Amino acid sequence: ALIDVGASLSFITPYIAVDFGVSPKILAEPFSVSTPVGKAIIARQVYRNYPVMMSRKVTSADLVELEMTDFDVILGIDWLHSCYAIVDCRNRVV
Repeated sequence: ALIDVGASLSFITPYIAVDFGVSPKILAEPFSVSTPVGKAIIARQVYRNYPVMMSRKVTSADLVELEMTDFDVILGIDWLHSCYAIVDCRNRVV
């Protein structure tokens, strides 16, 4: 998993989500997500309140599904906020 404090949402690829055993919810309004290489991808589905374990602590995240193969999971600032995380960039600690 990648923690991206610059991302306002959290994302997952369908290749990882297929192992969840639950179906995603269809977004009422799909939206476009820009990638670092300048390509835009339309987000259409989300796994709401999916349990995420980090350092033996369980919290939940809304994981928006993106049709990409360049990553598994990107946890954005929404997830960090929900568990009151503190990011120390200098020491590389969350």
